[in-house]
Amino acid sequence: MRPVVAAILFAALFVPACQTAPNRYPVESGTINDDFAAAKIAEIVVLPVDSHGLQSKDVNEGQAFPKDAMRQMVRKYLVGTKSYAVPASAWVDDAMKNGATSSMETDAILEVRMEQWDTKFLAGRGVVYAGAAFQLKSARDNATLWTYRCTDRQIPVAGPLGASAIAANMRAAARRLTEDALSRLPRKNH
Repeated sequence: MRPVVAAILFAALFVPACQTAPNRYPVESGTINDDFAAAKIAEIVVLPVDSHGLQSKDVNEGQAFPKDAMRQMVRKYLVGTKSYAVPASAWVDDAMKNGATSSMETDAILEVRMEQWDTKFLAGRGVVYAGAAFQLKSARDNATLWTYRCTDRQIPVAGPLGASAIAANMRAAARRLTEDALSRLPRKNH
């Protein structure tokens, strides 16, 4: 009978420990420049999402961070929820190829840099730990108008779990991060 009790005790202590994510504390910060309202932003150019800082260990099973999908999510949120005009990504990319990023006829430029994308707990628990920097700059003088930054941000994904759903779950987590970050950006006010 003792081996059975030992096995039950082992299972009761060890199995829950395997299911628990490490104790991480998210850090979030954001700023709105005093000149934001005076800038009267109507149009925002969304640059390609910079994911070069992500370490290969941050993404499981060879899945690449969905940077193109996230860029489209950013554009859609800015237009649909915040009422800004946002040029098409293809137009922006063409302008960048021609070296015209700084001279685009727009009000502001949004840069998104991914700094953390830990998917170790995505398949088993439906959680991604994310870190990102969102920065809105004036196209006129390159002054920073708005920022949002987070690290160790726990993003739960309500979709199906398991290896076969990782790509869809990663897109869902990227959408949630996008919406949470941009919800802090003031709406177009004119």
